[in-house]
Amino acid sequence: AATKQFDSAHYYLNKALKLADMSQPVHMIFIYHQKGVLFSEEGKHKEAIINYKKALSYCKNNEFFDKKMEILGRISESYTQLGDSKNALYYTQLYQDMYREKSQNGKVAVSKIENAVSKENTMLVKKNWILICICVILSVFIVAVIVWRKKKVKAKKMETQDININKETENHILNKLAEFEAEKKF
Repeated sequence: AATKQFDSAHYYLNKALKLADMSQPVHMIFIYHQKGVLFSEEGKHKEAIINYKKALSYCKNNEFFDKKMEILGRISESYTQLGDSKNALYYTQLYQDMYREKSQNGKVAVSKIENAVSKENTMLVKKNWILICICVILSVFIVAVIVWRKKKVKAKKMETQDININKETENHILNKLAEFEAEKKF
């Protein structure tokens, strides 16, 4: 029963391979990877390695980084099952190198994001301070204009007001002024 299931799976994967768009690496990676998994399940590790390597050949750029890591791990497992520790170690090292690169890239990405957010926050703080300063300066200016206008209005009122004093007080002031001028002390 298991052999029939494997045969059926091989049939459909081969059919998918014939229908696949060769210009779409994602299709080729998926099909060859699944063929490799199927052969591994059957214990046919040499055939599994061949298909994993075909899948790997379509992983040209970082777009399929995670899939490439998965395939490298599966190749290493298949070599281990064959007792080929030298190749198993080689593919394990490739996997670990990619894992370290992924971790490093993740840290760099997080660092870039933190720096961008920090710069954005710094700019927001600067903009807020500038806005606050402008508001304070504008408020001080408005208050100064209001005070100046009040003083101007008050001074104008005083100029236009007639001073009403009685004749006796006016004569007294004029006499004192005349005495002062006569003494020539000014």
